[in-house]
Amino acid sequence: KLREETNEFRQHLPVIQSLASPALKARHWELLSERIGQEIEPDEELTLKGLLDMDVGRFIDQIQEVCVAAKKEYDLETALANMKAEWAAVSYEVLPYRTTGTFVVSGVDDIISLLDDHLAKTQTMRTSPFIKPIEAVCKDWEFRLKYAQGLLDEWIKCQRTWMYLEPIFGSEDIMRQLPTEARRFNAVDALWRKIMADTNQDPAFMVQCDPE
Repeated sequence: KLREETNEFRQHLPVIQSLASPALKARHWELLSERIGQEIEPDEELTLKGLLDMDVGRFIDQIQEVCVAAKKEYDLETALANMKAEWAAVSYEVLPYRTTGTFVVSGVDDIISLLDDHLAKTQTMRTSPFIKPIEAVCKDWEFRLKYAQGLLDEWIKCQRTWMYLEPIFGSEDIMRQLPTEARRFNAVDALWRKIMADTNQDPAFMVQCDPE
């Protein structure tokens, strides 16, 4: 008797496995309702018996098609969320620079590597046929990664140049001999010191590379 009942129940497993997916969102339930020609509301009143009374098993192919797409979309959303979460723990290594009273950043090789990796992953995600529901979010994330990548390149170039010029224009003789160049350097130096002071206060990479 138990075997017979178990075998009879087993035929409903595809429906249970498909419709119990956490990937299903409101838009998927609307599409499912459209596909089977009956309204399905994923609320507390939705039961397996209610689904079976609708004879949804007859539409298992359509149900699985929607649920597979939902799972693919869910995987993309999860991958994007994981990338953003990973950046929350990434910070510049900010170090005092000699006796200048300001700082420089270090340890950027790992950041560059992570940027390259995530940019490649994001661009691959954008080619997926299941990206449409989060395409705008994914595009914004790609823009932010590219912006951060470009900003980091310029940051390192500026830092390298500043480290070269700072001891030169730290000489009073040079300041007197090259007053115009000295004024230009002092303007950049003041901006650099403010940026580095802010970075020392909050070294989180994505905070400092926020395009806004």
